[in-house]
Amino acid sequence: MKRWRYWGRLKVGEPIPSRVGSGQLHIAVPIRNVTNHELVLDYRYRFFDHVGEQTQNRSGWMTFRLPPRSISQIAFTSLNSRAGDFYLNIRPAK
Repeated sequence: MKRWRYWGRLKVGEPIPSRVGSGQLHIAVPIRNVTNHELVLDYRYRFFDHVGEQTQNRSGWMTFRLPPRSISQIAFTSLNSRAGDFYLNIRPAK
């Protein structure tokens, strides 16, 4: 059973990590709109190695549209195989 974290108008599921290509870390984060209107969100992410050092520059803000009462995902991949963890920011679009 997947756990969802409730953030007001959103539910965010447990991240799903995998390794792709030459060992890059791929992250998929399920996200659910619990409202009756479209949500427009911004998100950005950072990757870290096993000792907490940032492995690449933080991404810029990207916009994500989520239709009413729908489930989708935010997905992103590291640029190198050193990444072992990540940090994701989500906010209402500006």
